[in-house]
Amino acid sequence: MISIVIAHRDRTTGDRLCNCLYSLANQTVPREAVQVIVSDYGSAEEHLRACKETCERFGAVCIVSHTPEDPWNKCIALNIGLRRAAGTFAMATDVDMIFAPNFLETVVSVLEEDDQRFVLCRCRYLPRGVQVTLPAIRDAFGELCSMSFWGEPSGVGGCQATPTEWFLKVGGYDEEFRFWGGEDNDMHQRALDDGLREVQICDRTVILHQWHSYEYESYTPNLKRECREFIDKNRARLRAMKGRIVRNEGKHWGEVKERERRL
Repeated sequence: MISIVIAHRDRTTGDRLCNCLYSLANQTVPREAVQVIVSDYGSAEEHLRACKETCERFGAVCIVSHTPEDPWNKCIALNIGLRRAAGTFAMATDVDMIFAPNFLETVVSVLEEDDQRFVLCRCRYLPRGVQVTLPAIRDAFGELCSMSFWGEPSGVGGCQATPTEWFLKVGGYDEEFRFWGGEDNDMHQRALDDGLREVQICDRTVILHQWHSYEYESYTPNLKRECREFIDKNRARLRAMKGRIVRNEGKHWGEVKERERRL
């Protein structure tokens, strides 16, 4: 089994989550060989309700943690899912992604061949204005691909897959990274430092990134300032922690923070 962990917060406007989960539910590997975990970190009530309904529709597990008042922490969200992953292999990814039908088959094949690998896939980006529908994902995936363009070759965050045991051994994603920026690069470097071999699979399958506006644009001035401060801190931590493979030592990482829900 392979476990897919998706960090989520307030992303149910539009069809991004629906498209992502639909593509994962329609893979060439048997459904019983795939566990999809959506780790919801502090979504507002209306988004959480929609998230849970979408997860139920496509057979995904929805884990709820933290409140809307908690600052976004992608690393904690991913770690909550990784600590509950049942698969031999685990893959961390984003809600914005759409996966080719052979994507998981490719990932599993690469890792079964050699479990000392760290699997990445360079993203292709869908331009603004492209309306993705479920029939298009099912019947016209090639057309979607033809509209897309390559992202930066240095990008390492579209998906990161390796044995679940390794993610647990190194303490998951570094929870000192806040908001966004640096956590994917950090995990990638730790994998290489620990002797895992990077394998890019973009020559064998496709991962599409769905266009969306950036939430930063709607932030209040105070939240924007806080966000910029954390981005600077993330960059500094990325440099300072280089060479240290295990993180979150001495703390209960990947913990669910309970909150009252009446859904």
